[in-house]
Amino acid sequence: MRTWLCLVLVASIFCLDAAAQEAQVSQNPAQLFQGLQAPQTTDNSFEALLILAKSSPETRSYLNDHLPGLIVKGPKNSSQQWSNAVRLAGQLKIVQTAPALTKWIGLEYGDITMTQVVRLDDNPAGKALAQIGDPAISSVSQVLKTGNYKERREAVYVLNAINSSSATEVLTIHLQHESDPGIRSFIERTLAVKNSTESQASRR
Repeated sequence: MRTWLCLVLVASIFCLDAAAQEAQVSQNPAQLFQGLQAPQTTDNSFEALLILAKSSPETRSYLNDHLPGLIVKGPKNSSQQWSNAVRLAGQLKIVQTAPALTKWIGLEYGDITMTQVVRLDDNPAGKALAQIGDPAISSVSQVLKTGNYKERREAVYVLNAINSSSATEVLTIHLQHESDPGIRSFIERTLAVKNSTESQASRR
């Protein structure tokens, strides 16, 4: 009887120790980051990193250092892993990823309505840049200067989504240099709506 109890006790201690080690691993940003890049574990690792980075400076620092390099590689054959990395960048507002995100600002997914296009629902990189907000404007403005038609169009959508005074200023300045009539027209309508909204607010 005593032998059986001892065996049960040893087994219990072993299980508790294994559980503790597993919990410790789940809090390790490096291992979670590896899991983010694996098809079988990418979604779970995304959720864990998203939660952990909000309370752990170590995790956020790790993502600041490593997430840009993962994003800049693009989706290739691992679109879900890449999309999760981009979502982390946007939801955590990781400024360091902005230059990497602008590389893929012209990459779109899906067949959706124009309203959804303007909201960047089909553009993971663009949506993440919009979520980062003002700190991403410098990188986005470079796209306006050097990007092709699609990249410039998406950059305008990003600035429209950021919807700050700094973003409006960049759009106003770029309007003087934009060569495509469609993009120019969208910028003009965007600025007209913003001016109208500000005017109505000032009269209240």
